[in-house]
Formats: sequence, structure tokens, C-alpha cells
Amino acid sequence: MFRMLRGSRKWDDILRVGPCCGHVGVTGQSSVRASFIRDQIRDYMGQWASVRLFMLDKSVTICPSLAALEILFKRSDRSNSSDKLGNTVILGSRSLSLTANGPFSATPYSVVEVNYLAARLETEPKVAETLKSAERNSVLENSRILHLTAHGTFERQSPLLASIEFKDPIRVMDLGNLKLQADLVVFRACVSGLGRYTDTDDMTGFAHMLLKSGANAFIGSLWNTSDRFNALLMMGFYKALSNKTTPTSVAKALALAQKELYTMDSEKLEKLVNKLLDDYEDPEMVKHMIRPNFSCENYIEGLELEDSKDRYKDPCHWAPFVVIGNGEVKPS
Repeated sequence: MFRMLRGSRKWDDILRVGPCCGHVGVTGQSSVRASFIRDQIRDYMGQWASVRLFMLDKSVTICPSLAALEILFKRSDRSNSSDKLGNTVILGSRSLSLTANGPFSATPYSVVEVNYLAARLETEPKVAETLKSAERNSVLENSRILHLTAHGTFERQSPLLASIEFKDPIRVMDLGNLKLQADLVVFRACVSGLGRYTDTDDMTGFAHMLLKSGANAFIGSLWNTSDRFNALLMMGFYKALSNKTTPTSVAKALALAQKELYTMDSEKLEKLVNKLLDDYEDPEMVKHMIRPNFSCENYIEGLELEDSKDRYKDPCHWAPFVVIGNGEVKPS
């Protein structure tokens, strides 16, 4: 995101003389604290409408380098031969708990999200803890669209140890030997989109390891995020991505979802809530759901109880996720 915005005089001013100075380099090469980035984006987008409108009206993609971009575009040709691959949605078991589990809070809205996604991707969601390591790796390698929902951690001093917090965590270093065929990998987890430059000037993080292992595009978060807003954003993203009438690129789908969340109001939210509740009455939808009796209706109705128009416009909620890789790919 920083590299895409670097051409803006105002954005350069933010990086050079604003509060980000000393935490972020002008070239975007940083090992910046996620919360600091989040707060500065929130503050400056509030001051400069042009930056905010740029993010909402344009499809933004980050790519590690021009050499990587060339490889990714060549790799995108395989999309036409990926019909035999399935779509996979994996949920961490902590999300199934109604109470805090160790250092992590419960994420009940992720269950609502996963059921929505699985029904539209026509796949049965999996609970990570039911998959043995070899089986999990096989699933990862044979998915066209791969969506993981769990808590995430970022190890600033040793980014290879950053993890997706399943009972048997997935670490950045665990992905190097995989041979992925995915058009899209989404880690719906806090700080999953962060990376850190090493002493050899290489960026290390989930995105870069997944692209190296064969994925075309990756979506992850730059800071700690809200379970509720994440669910709303991801449902909007997959609604746009699964539009069979008008095939939509990954980057465009995320941009549409961000704008939809930014412009959310009570009427739109009520319409979404009614649609979600209808899904739980539809046998064709229910067969794709995980634990359909997991009080999801209560949480769906709770979306309206927590409605606050002003909060939707906070970039802390609609802007954390970014596309890294080939954002023009159109998974079908």
C-alpha cells in the first residue's frame, strides 16, 4: 500500500515529516509496528480526503518486485487448467469457543463468515484441528481458493516464526516446501499481511512465502482487527468475487468490499442480516455449513445491535486487508 501511494506528494510528506517518520521508510521498506501504521492511516485519512478516496475508488495491489510480477503473470495462465482443484475454507477451533481461550479472544463472527463463504464457494468448511499435518498440507496444495480463519501473530525479530494460531500452528517457515496451485490465498487473521526485511534485503512474511510456493495472490491484514468488521468485509469480498455474471479480479473484489463497508448503513445491514438468516433456513445452504446450530442466528442479529454508521468509515475497520501478488487474477 505504501509503495502504491508513494507517488502522492502528500503521502511522501506523511512518510518524511509526519508521525510515521522514523518508523517507515519512504520506499516502504519497514519493520513497523502494526498498531502504529493503523493509527497513522486513521489519522491522516481523516485529514486528507484525497488519500481516502484513492483507497476506496482504486483497486490496489502490492507486489514485492517487478521480477516477481513477471513470474506471477506467467503463472496466471494455469488458471484455465485449475478446474480440478477445489475451494477450501479452514476454521481454527478457537473460533468455536464462546469464551476467551488463553491469550486469544473468541471470534464467533468468523463462524458466521465461514458458513457464508463455504455456501458460496460450494465447499464444506473444515476445522483445522481435525486435519493431521500431512492431510492439511495436501488440502493446501490442492485448492484453487484457500481461506483460513484464525488468530494470527507476527514475530518482528524472527518473521519466519509468525504463525496462524491453529492448535498445530502454521508458521511462515512451514510453507517453504509446499507446492501451491492456488489462485488466491486469504489469511483472515490479525497481522497476517506483515513482513520484515532481513539483513539480505529480502522480505519475509506469509505473503512472500506463499507467492514463492506457488500462489498467485494473497490477502492478509496489516494490523490487529475486529472479528465483526472482518466478517462483514470478507462476506462482501466473496460476494463480489463469486459474481458469475461479471467475473471480478481479486483486487477489484476487495476494493468493492471495502467501499461497501465504508458506505454501510442501517438499511444495507438489515438486508444482509435477513439474507444470512434466510441461509440458515435453506437446506442447500445448510449442508455447506459448519455447526449450523452454533447460535449463529444470535450473532447475526447482533450485527444490527452493534450498528454504528461512523465506525464503518474508520479505516481501522475497512482498510486492514491488502492484496499482495497478482491482483488481476480472477478465480472462478
